[in-house]
Amino acid sequence: MIKPHWRVQFTENPETIDLYGVRREYVTLLCKALFLDSNLWVEQENYYLIPSASASDSNSLMLFEFTGRFLAKCFFENMFIDANFCPFVLKFLLGKRVTYHDMKFVDEIMYKNQILWVRDNDITDILYMTFCVSNEAGENVDLVENGRSKVVTNENKIDYLNAFVNYKLKHSIEPQLRALMKGFHDIIPLHMLSSFDTQEFSELLCGKTFHSVDDWKSNTDFKGGYSLSSKTIGYLFEYLRTSTKEKQLALLQFVTGSRRIPHDGFRSLKPLFTIQRLVNRELLPSASVCFNLLKLPEYQSYATLSQKLDLVLTEGIEG
Repeated sequence: MIKPHWRVQFTENPETIDLYGVRREYVTLLCKALFLDSNLWVEQENYYLIPSASASDSNSLMLFEFTGRFLAKCFFENMFIDANFCPFVLKFLLGKRVTYHDMKFVDEIMYKNQILWVRDNDITDILYMTFCVSNEAGENVDLVENGRSKVVTNENKIDYLNAFVNYKLKHSIEPQLRALMKGFHDIIPLHMLSSFDTQEFSELLCGKTFHSVDDWKSNTDFKGGYSLSSKTIGYLFEYLRTSTKEKQLALLQFVTGSRRIPHDGFRSLKPLFTIQRLVNRELLPSASVCFNLLKLPEYQSYATLSQKLDLVLTEGIEG
């Protein structure tokens, strides 16, 4: 069942009040620990994360169950996960069937050269296959009941491909997937997820990486005397347009505590991304993460703004 909202307190700074900003920082740090700095997950060449087949000991399975609870709490509280999960992992959490199309996210070469070839060609008198595969130990495994006796034909080859891909994707990591699912469904029952498709679920869980500075600019609020026509605001968005993707994401994280935005863009960021004018031009930019607020001194040149932001994003991104 869904649990009450959590509250986060860092032991080294116990007087900090958790108004979402502390929680966001905690989520960011925990994502790094779970998905980047542990041996639980493997990042593929296409940057999708899948559970590691070697992480099957009892301690690892306990961590997968914890990860499931963590994901569900973040989903419930609209805290975006900074991770890129392979779609079939999300399908498993949603209780949806894996299909042969899911292979393209794991092994694109096999998908194009084998899966699609079987789908698109007449296999009569060309291939002799049954609903059976060999595992790593050389043992035959039936994909369906009495699969080794069921011949693959043009009429049933889609069923075979679905069963084959389901086995290939799951068989070596099924304990990890089940532990992850158990933890998630301890917080959010499966029946409450039935209305989501995989893409929608991914965007609600992980948000998305923004692709448009124009969207950012159009959905920014201003305080303290700034407006869209202010010279310093013009410098800021020029800085964003000419910066690398990594620097854009760094500024987003500096102000909001996350490198992700809602699935329908900045307009759904709550509260809106806001820029407050500071009169003292000697100050560095600062942020109130709880309110998605960038406190920006009224710098008089692009060079000054660029220098100050570069300094803050290099030195202060986790502070």
